Amino acid sequence: MAYQIPTLDETTALMLAQLSASIPELNLGTESVAYKIVRAVALGVTDAHYHTRTVALDLFPDTASGDALTRWGGLVGTPRRGATSSSSLSALRIYGSPSILIPTGTTFSQQSSGLSFTTTADATISSLGYVDAAIIAVETGAQTNLPKGQELTIGASILDVEDTALLIKDLDNGSDQESDGNLRKRVIQRLGEPASGGNRLDYEEFAKAAADYVDSVFVYPNRNGIGTVDIACLKAGSGSSRLLSTSENNEVLAYVDTVRPVSAIVRVLTVVEKKVRVEVEVLPKSDALYSFDWNDSAGVTVASYDAGTRTVTVNGIRPVDMIIGDRITFSTVDDSNTGESFVVESFSGTDGLVLEDGPVFSVLAGDNIYSGGAIVDSVRQSILDLFDSLGTANPDGLGYGQWQGNLRLSLLFEAIVSTTVSGRDVVLDSTIVEPLAQVEGADSIGEEVELITPSTVIVRERHS
Repeated sequence: MAYQIPTLDETTALMLAQLSASIPELNLGTESVAYKIVRAVALGVTDAHYHTRTVALDLFPDTASGDALTRWGGLVGTPRRGATSSSSLSALRIYGSPSILIPTGTTFSQQSSGLSFTTTADATISSLGYVDAAIIAVETGAQTNLPKGQELTIGASILDVEDTALLIKDLDNGSDQESDGNLRKRVIQRLGEPASGGNRLDYEEFAKAAADYVDSVFVYPNRNGIGTVDIACLKAGSGSSRLLSTSENNEVLAYVDTVRPVSAIVRVLTVVEKKVRVEVEVLPKSDALYSFDWNDSAGVTVASYDAGTRTVTVNGIRPVDMIIGDRITFSTVDDSNTGESFVVESFSGTDGLVLEDGPVFSVLAGDNIYSGGAIVDSVRQSILDLFDSLGTANPDGLGYGQWQGNLRLSLLFEAIVSTTVSGRDVVLDSTIVEPLAQVEGADSIGEEVELITPSTVIVRERHS
């Protein structure tokens, strides 16, 4: 049994008992000088016990923490990862006149927080009057993560470009310094599989050591011929925000080339998106708390949409059981529609819905409108989490490693039916409308591999 450190009171009682046995006539009342001296000495003894235990814990990697764990990481080749900045491709919608160039390094800021962001590539405003630019935060840490819909203000005005731009994607891959728990796991893994001249784990650690923004690494042995190693890197986050830019890939390769075995031929692959639309019907369990907001069984379609007033006009009459505060989702052909819910702010006439926030994608006549609800948001998040757990292409016929690079219908169904709200199962059954079959990320054996990411994810009620 491990030694149990006595508490301060236990140490005090032990010392008082010994002193009383040695000097029976001594006054040891709580107000006596002798008691106060014993109490002070007991405090020092207790503190020494805890300090000694901390030193003992730091001697071993599975219990070390703080600076001691950081030192362990350095010794075994898994340095603690620093804070990273949030970033995303095609995330900031900048409005202005067609053909206007938004140069790399254009700065934008969020007025409420003071956070700054810069564009990471040249972007030219299209004939539609906007361009979706890639950006990265100037600061680091989780504080730089922002939800879509936030407005950013340009630092220095550009002629014929609006001063305010709109985030159309979540920025969610900014992270604080690596936690003790995560670093401890990597240290123990490295001790269990030490460096051996270029094994799979070596290359994973090489790439992660190259840059703090590298969150996951997928190693393709002999993909470019005998003795070659291809690696694909992803950031933390969701969807396209996981992709590295060309310059970031080059940065990783430059570092790996300094630490790899001299005989190895290494490439850092370009990861490209394979966007997949998902549409599912769910049958909720019979609990009113998890039902859909309103009944869409009669079918509701868009007649028109006014972006200025955020008013959706439906064909026919608005559903009678729809109330203000209910949620709706759109099924559109626009990939910019992620399938998220929109809240009804008010009504207009008998066929109009005014939304709290208008969509950034195109809403067209004939588009279907479905009911939202807590179950919709939860199931949809489960599906997105499944996408974000996937690695880069790993076709069944090649099998480069143990990671999952395919969107399997079995995994999709499992994610849906295992969804919980407030810790309770909410889905009784589900039907997958799209995709109709397993989706494989393509691997052309060239310098690109695909990553399966979500485009539109529609969750709607099953009525039959």
